Amino acid sequence: MDTQGAFAAKIYDPVLFFALKNIRQDIIRLIPDHDARILDLCCGTGDQLRRLSNAGFSNLTGVDISSDMLKVARKGNKIAKLMECDVQHTGLPGASFDIIIISLAVHEKSAQMQNNMLAEANRLLAPGGQLILVDFSLDDQAKMMSKIAATIIERLAGEAHYRNFKTYVKKGGMISVIQGRFKIRQQIRHAQGVISIWTVTASNHNLSASLL
Repeated sequence: MDTQGAFAAKIYDPVLFFALKNIRQDIIRLIPDHDARILDLCCGTGDQLRRLSNAGFSNLTGVDISSDMLKVARKGNKIAKLMECDVQHTGLPGASFDIIIISLAVHEKSAQMQNNMLAEANRLLAPGGQLILVDFSLDDQAKMMSKIAATIIERLAGEAHYRNFKTYVKKGGMISVIQGRFKIRQQIRHAQGVISIWTVTASNHNLSASLL
């Protein structure tokens, strides 16, 4: 991680610690079937996977492109299968997961990477599967001070990261990213409305064509 990114993480984690803890627990509550095949795309340090494992889930897979993140994820995580690969093209078998989680990873990517990642998620979802998205919801329902704090932290994360974040917000956030591609089942707000969980299902199983 670069200096700006490391500095941002030192601020970001303490500020959002309790919000993220509650979000992780909400995600667990959203998955009633403990036999569900679960994939965490952009799993990072594996915190969500560890919590799922502790809650009794055992069919867990995590994917991330960062070897450093995966080193952390492997510590104390003996259940989940962890893979280092591009989340846009994982190479995993199609229709092989009942639940796919993408947490705080959409806003930081370019539009093309967002499209590719969502197309890959759709390919990997089994019929009737559910995609759980966690990301910023900086709309009129979010508290202004929290929106300002989120913007400051994102700016500290680096130029490319901040540029993609601004584009994400300007276009309307997650709703604009998934509109016409997935059906929104519910939205749960956290952190004074600035972060949301969306549970969605694919509008169709030929999503990759609609993303082009």
